[in-house]
Amino acid sequence: MSVTKTSVLVLDCAEPEALDGFYASLLDAEIQVVGDPDFVELGGNKACTW
Repeated sequence: MSVTKTSVLVLDCAEPEALDGFYASLLDAEIQVVGDPDFVELGGNKACTW
């Protein structure tokens, strides 16, 4: 039996839409539109090595 490992990182900031591009680039992730301007979701399937 295999176990899937998942990771979640939550960051709080004053203007998430202003920083989504920066964090998407930093984490090599994709910006996912959720419809709420106070919430931005980044997603990806990359292995983190740090």
